[in-house]
Amino acid sequence: GGLDAGTWARANEGDVFEEIDARLLPKDGSVDWNASMAQDVKKGRQTEIDHMNGYVARKGQEVGVPTPVSTAVVEAVHEVSSGRLQPQASNIEMVLAKAGL
Repeated sequence: GGLDAGTWARANEGDVFEEIDARLLPKDGSVDWNASMAQDVKKGRQTEIDHMNGYVARKGQEVGVPTPVSTAVVEAVHEVSSGRLQPQASNIEMVLAKAGL
């Protein structure tokens, strides 16, 4: 039931984004599972953000490739983990704005 790599590669196209987004939303009557990192944040545990998006941002910096989304995600998760920012869906807009999108 997954999507092929070509579809993911075109995720920046509006109609393709909508298709992907619709597949990722919980279906009616289903349990809305939280990702492991969201569970870590809720339980006050250290997240793996530095090992995931942080790694991407560091490698991008090493080779001169901008990684604005990964960098903004790392900053946002650090702010949530420290309590300076509440975990909420509106943080997505903040991350996109920081990334210049």
